Amino acid sequence: MTALVKTVLPCHRSTSALNTTVETKEGVVTLVGKAKNAAGKDLATKLVSDVHGVKKVVNNMTVK
Repeated sequence: MTALVKTVLPCHRSTSALNTTVETKEGVVTLVGKAKNAAGKDLATKLVSDVHGVKKVVNNMTVK
């Protein structure tokens, strides 16, 4: 699932430049890294939550 999530983030212009660490455990995905703005952070959460098998997204990204 981690690999699938990592392929989703670069697909969108607003999240493609993000340096994000992705960890998954039992359907819970944790994102750590930096977002350009709050909208980019929110978009990353939405994109990841739409991935099949993701039960919950914990977004620990910080806004630059």
